[in-house]
Amino acid sequence: MKEPKRFRVVELQGTHYEVVELQGTHYEMGLQYGAECRGLIRRLLRRLDGLLLKPETVERGREVARQAVAQVREAAPELLEEVEGRRRVPSQLLR
Repeated sequence: MKEPKRFRVVELQGTHYEVVELQGTHYEMGLQYGAECRGLIRRLLRRLDGLLLKPETVERGREVARQAVAQVREAAPELLEEVEGRRRVPSQLLR
């Protein structure tokens, strides 16, 4: 698997966007994205922690997500493959 490239910033209609180029299978791109965006992902999760799902509804949210997997696998298997890659990023890379 090829190493991911660093972010580059592009401007579109006065707004700056960070872009990371990925290549490989959907799974490999998920791994690259997870590794490359680990800081961004951590910051986002910290900001959203407790905002979207209250502690008492977390398990229900997980159950809904588990039930959706079969439908996603049928409708967009490449999306599930990419998410699986992101999930498999070694934990030491997420620190």
